[in-house]
Amino acid sequence: MRAHVLRLLDLPSDADGEMVEALCADQAFDVASLRRCRLVNAEWATKTGEAAAYAITAWLDKSPAERLAGFDDLRKVFLTAKDEPKSTTNQDKRDPEYGAYAARVCEAIFRVLDLKARLALVERLVPALRLGRAFALAWDAAKQREGLIDFDDQIRRAAQLLAQQEQADWIRYKLDRRFDHILVDEAQDTNAAQWDIVMAIAGEFWAGEGQHGNLMRTLFVVGDYKQAIFRFQGTSPENFRRAADRVRKTMADAADNAAMLRGGGPLRELREYGLDRSFRTAQPVLDFVDAAIAGIGHAQFGLSTPSEPHVGEQRPGYVALWQPVGGAGEVEAEPEDEVDEGQENWLSKPDRQMADQIAAQVREWLDPHGPGFALHKGTPVARRQAISWCWCANARNWRR
Repeated sequence: MRAHVLRLLDLPSDADGEMVEALCADQAFDVASLRRCRLVNAEWATKTGEAAAYAITAWLDKSPAERLAGFDDLRKVFLTAKDEPKSTTNQDKRDPEYGAYAARVCEAIFRVLDLKARLALVERLVPALRLGRAFALAWDAAKQREGLIDFDDQIRRAAQLLAQQEQADWIRYKLDRRFDHILVDEAQDTNAAQWDIVMAIAGEFWAGEGQHGNLMRTLFVVGDYKQAIFRFQGTSPENFRRAADRVRKTMADAADNAAMLRGGGPLRELREYGLDRSFRTAQPVLDFVDAAIAGIGHAQFGLSTPSEPHVGEQRPGYVALWQPVGGAGEVEAEPEDEVDEGQENWLSKPDRQMADQIAAQVREWLDPHGPGFALHKGTPVARRQAISWCWCANARNWRR
């Protein structure tokens, strides 16, 4: 398990603490730049400079293993508490090249910190994955013992039935007699196995004239990359894009083949339409969404190119960013004597706090005698209509 996790994190399968120690050795760490920084700090002749020079000297005099153990002492010389490079204004007055030397040292420091962080993540993930694997095996054994399947089994076995087994061609032939149109809604939440099922059924659409002659047959897919939020179920914007590429190639190949056949009729290629128009969302809210995507970066959403601007309704809109609710110390179950009778104690404390805040906010908005919607004057009804969307954040997710 550990070797697999290491490879997923772009590390050799045998990576360990010795690999981090090696980054602290003279051969890997930029000790020449570090010695130059020590000299400049010593010449600075202030308490800060002398402390930095002493810390660098002490670190250089150690073995790679000792350097790693005392790495924080060197780290504090060049980085702030937020791990950002410290200002070099004072040292630059003594050596204009100091900033460049310090930057190279920071690069070496970041390499060590990055590797340490990834190895620390491995040590956290491996036990959890081993536990998860044991549970999965026990779950499969229990299903086999009871003769049951779950939802994931249905998807997986259907995909295998349509693609891998000997009777797959006959099954697809039988299905081809029944379906003329396939609609895939919320396509961004469709995982690879589900796409295999769709393509196995739709593949006969482009396999020739078939049983339906010239009857129009269609595959209609509706989805939005930006709403792909169920990655834990095996879905992702990348899956969506790969499925579109797969359909596009299949249709284009079928059209090319039809064009080469004598008397072959024209076949359509994939048509793609944007989802840039919303008839239920205010323009200010969509402007915020566009700005957020631009700030985060389209690649983080699994998009190969920037998304098109959104066009919404020209009416007031409101976006609220709430402070995170809850924290690491508040997710434990509360003692029984602290839980009110009838309270929904099956929810965690942060979830209940979040629900209470939402309820209080909505109650205030809808109160005809209350302050109403502060950014839009009018009757209580007008205030209610002015509320377009409200985004609320808690410690773990976004809620709409």
